[in-house]
Amino acid sequence: MPQPKRQFLQVHYDVFQLIGEYIIDKEKIKIDYLDCLIIERILDFQNHNMQCYTTNEQLANMFNSSIRTIARHIANLIKLKIIISSVAKSSTNGKSSNVRNMVINYAAVGACRSNRDLDKYYGNI
Repeated sequence: MPQPKRQFLQVHYDVFQLIGEYIIDKEKIKIDYLDCLIIERILDFQNHNMQCYTTNEQLANMFNSSIRTIARHIANLIKLKIIISSVAKSSTNGKSSNVRNMVINYAAVGACRSNRDLDKYYGNI
């Protein structure tokens, strides 16, 4: 019986370097391995010139996590300005819904790699 095709998500060393604690708006936010996987998944879309409309549920299934955990991690990455998220209305078969698009902000990734205290970097003191 043939084995199912396996898909792998390559996580670059630069993304793993983001792991750690950051301060923004006087709040400590921790980036861990799950954050790296989320970032890399969005980058995978960007690197193929595609929009990332992946839902929290899809990411939760992909990374064997809960939807709530994924939502919390994405919210933290948005606070750190690593993810830029926009919502647009979509219509399919007469039904409208909101669709979220996520992109990685390379400038914020660079800021995080060089500064753990983002309040100082962004001037939020």
